[in-house]
Amino acid sequence: MMIMAITSVPAMANNKVDKKPGKDKVEMRFFDKKKSYNHHAYRADIKTVTFKVNKKASHHKNVEAMAMAVRGVKDASYNRRSGKITVKYDANKTSVRSIKHAVN
Repeated sequence: MMIMAITSVPAMANNKVDKKPGKDKVEMRFFDKKKSYNHHAYRADIKTVTFKVNKKASHHKNVEAMAMAVRGVKDASYNRRSGKITVKYDANKTSVRSIKHAVN
């Protein structure tokens, strides 16, 4: 005679559930003999770059707005006297090349 037990997923072998107190989010980890898979939140890679804006684009009033229009740009500040723009951006979403292309 065989007896089978029905259990939920967290109680099965090789599965662990981490629940932090005070949070409703449950993180499940499925362990394999070769790999372990963790599902983590997105982590932004924020970088800062400063480059010179060409003379033609420097006459526009909205140089900062042109940089902010690029997906992944967090902050932009333009110095008219030096003709340089400083941009903070998420390196996972955009590149310096795409920001320069939008501004120049």
